[in-house]
Amino acid sequence: PDLVMLCADEPNETPTLLWTVLSDASHRPGQWSYLANGVFLVNNGRESFFTTAELETGLRYDPGCMYPCDQRARHVAQFFSEAASEAYHHRWATAHQVLVIDNRKTLHARTAVTDQDRARLLHRIALNTRKQQ
Repeated sequence: PDLVMLCADEPNETPTLLWTVLSDASHRPGQWSYLANGVFLVNNGRESFFTTAELETGLRYDPGCMYPCDQRARHVAQFFSEAASEAYHHRWATAHQVLVIDNRKTLHARTAVTDQDRARLLHRIALNTRKQQ
């Protein structure tokens, strides 16, 4: 989706990580070619397919279902792992907080949910703003 909206009815202790990797990639020689050419196998449980991290519409990376198939993809996975360590931590400190994410420019994830935060619940709405062909 182009936009992702997250809403927390109640505060919780598990932050949402946000980072824009486009500026990070420009500082690393060869990173753009790795993003466009490194091959990943995506397995989402229902189907599997091959893809790269760079798409016409933005970036795609989910370490939970994307598996690097070549050295370039392993470089990309390492790049995203390092970029995540510098991510902004959005804290869900108040009830009814809403976070809108430009999903084509910003990657998002969550940290591990602790035992004390098992009741954590975020509502998610995915929006496509582009005309479908």
